[in-house]
Amino acid sequence: MYLTQPVHRSLQTKPDEIATICGDCQFTFAAQADRVARLAGGLVGLGVAPGDRVAYLGLNSDRYLQYYLAVPWADAVVVPRPDGGVQGAAHRRIRRHPAREPGRKGVEA
Repeated sequence: MYLTQPVHRSLQTKPDEIATICGDCQFTFAAQADRVARLAGGLVGLGVAPGDRVAYLGLNSDRYLQYYLAVPWADAVVVPRPDGGVQGAAHRRIRRHPAREPGRKGVEA
C-alpha cells in the first residue's frame, strides 16, 4: 500500500466531506487531493527527483499534512521535523539527514 492511497480512495468515496480543519480553514477531501497533487507537481517542477529527501520546517497545520502526503506523491522521501521546534535539535537532525536544495546536487539545506 502506498501512503497516498487513502487520498485517492477518499477522493472517490467522499470528495465533499471535510478532511481537515485547522483554525478557520476547512478542506474537503477533493480540495485536499487537489492541493496535494499541485504541491507534488511543484516539488517535481523545482527539481525534486525520485528518492530525494524533502524537509519541512514549520508549524503543525493542514499544510504539514499536505506536505506529508505530497512528498511521497512526488516519489520523494519525507524528512520529519523534530518535535517541539527546538532549534538546536533541528540543526542536528538536518546535519544528520540533509535535504538538498532542488536543482543543486550535493548542497545541504
